[in-house]
Amino acid sequence: MILLTGAGGGIGAGALRLFRAQGLDVLPVFHAASFKKENDGFALDLSDMGQVTQLADALPSSLDTVMHLAGVKMISLTTDPRGAQRPPIPGAQDVPAIYRSNVLATANLLKLCSLRKLKRLIFASSQTVYGLPAQEDLTEDTPRAPLEYYAASKVACEDMLRLATGQGLAVTCLRFPGIYGDTPSSGTVWKFCEDALKRQEVVMDAAIALPFDVLHLDDLLGLLRSARFPASGWNCLNLSTGERCSLELLAREIAGLVSGCKLRITGVQQPVIRMVNTKARDVLGWSAKPRHERLAGLLHQIQHA
Repeated sequence: MILLTGAGGGIGAGALRLFRAQGLDVLPVFHAASFKKENDGFALDLSDMGQVTQLADALPSSLDTVMHLAGVKMISLTTDPRGAQRPPIPGAQDVPAIYRSNVLATANLLKLCSLRKLKRLIFASSQTVYGLPAQEDLTEDTPRAPLEYYAASKVACEDMLRLATGQGLAVTCLRFPGIYGDTPSSGTVWKFCEDALKRQEVVMDAAIALPFDVLHLDDLLGLLRSARFPASGWNCLNLSTGERCSLELLAREIAGLVSGCKLRITGVQQPVIRMVNTKARDVLGWSAKPRHERLAGLLHQIQHA
């Protein structure tokens, strides 16, 4: 049985639907100010250890896995006033809220695992932990260098979870980039696709240099649904298409898929990265569909909506 945190979010809600469609035993955890048992799961504030203890006491003995998808994503970056050639610095961010929702909640879940003697935890991390890397290819061994507090909170969670493997907890840490899907959104991929179809022009106007990659929601959910996660030790895995990506490359690719669409590039030159996904293929037997195929499908859906 799986305890699924973040079940009310975009990724978590999708995972919950898939798990139930497959007949898997899953207990969803939703966010709420106070603890309450719901018909099909629980609602609580994971940053409150008292509520997490209540959750631990209410869990069935058949529970063996925590899939931790909950957290807040607040990313804000601005140019360094000391010079445009320097890496960006944090913009306005609610640092206490980020650490309470991400780091403290994860620490509390580790305590829950200890209380219930659970053996496996899957954690949603992020490509942002790499910051602005010096090289194009990013492997799981690439040094982490977060640029802002959301990314720093993911680094802190990774370090806590890695240490917990010394007490017998098997942890699979999944680093994935920006997630997009087939539902209307204000995200970059959706906007580029809509502009390509409706305005016949894609405009990439970036004020700062920032690594950028994307993965389709269906590829991520396919992994969460079907992967056989390791039963021991620490496994940190990049989840990506394995293709080179940047904001400019994405804009070019989308514009190139729409006949007659123009491309306008302004602003700061964007770095190119490639999240190497070899380890995820080897450990989990997983791979994503090519980005070109996913983008073509999204454009077709928007055009015929």
